[in-house]
Amino acid sequence: MEFVTNQYNLNSIYTAVDNSVNAVHVCESKYSPKGTRYTLWEIKDHILARNLVSELEGNENCDMFSIGNRMYFLFPFRDFRPLKEFYKGSNPSLNDGEAICIRLVMECMSVNLPYSILFLILSQERINLSKDGSVYFDYCIDFTEYTDKIKEKDCANQCVGILLDMLEPFADQKANSYMILSAKLWRSGYNTFVELYKDVHMAEAPAKKYKLRVRLQRWFKRNQELLFRMLLVFCLILLVLVIIMVISQIFTGGVPFLRIFFNPFKEIGTETMLQ
Repeated sequence: MEFVTNQYNLNSIYTAVDNSVNAVHVCESKYSPKGTRYTLWEIKDHILARNLVSELEGNENCDMFSIGNRMYFLFPFRDFRPLKEFYKGSNPSLNDGEAICIRLVMECMSVNLPYSILFLILSQERINLSKDGSVYFDYCIDFTEYTDKIKEKDCANQCVGILLDMLEPFADQKANSYMILSAKLWRSGYNTFVELYKDVHMAEAPAKKYKLRVRLQRWFKRNQELLFRMLLVFCLILLVLVIIMVISQIFTGGVPFLRIFFNPFKEIGTETMLQ
């Protein structure tokens, strides 16, 4: 299959995705001496094409063109080295794993893509790990679940799920990074990648480099779920005590157990205790 424009003459090497909404072709430039490869989106849905044109306009890594009634988006191609496969195969240490987690978050922060597309990359795990340990995305995306309603919060929390999968083997080591991310996701999650980066980076650094204030912050983050539950139990106990006191006041005119804190004896016989 060929895709020919005034600027490109591309031969499809293979088709990675093909459905009713879009197709993704890995192509080679016909006249390039180095056989330069590209990832080519073929968008079949007109509404999706219009949205993508709006979202990707001005993106330096993407060229757009139309052939007939189809819209096409062209990206540079990099070899597939799936993160899930190569990360587990390398049997990383905790420090290595946390370093790769940080690189993934940084890639999410720096990549020039709208959140609607970044979310598909993360949810479909189009994430790659190079031989030097750097992280990069590929663009072989299925657009059947595309929506333009995605926000940064959605992408950040999708990323957290991937990070937890990577750090889960270290859970029995009480890895700070795993515990902090788990607790934060259990509560309300992350609104931005900056928040996520700060937590992972703080957990990754050696504890001996921390000042007391930072160590306390780490301890509270690590134990915030337990502290929250303890505070909840304490509040419930206080509530029960208040209810008991109100009921006692209504029916007996006082609160019996509070009398132990006061001395009711002011006079014994003819002697006063106030002297």
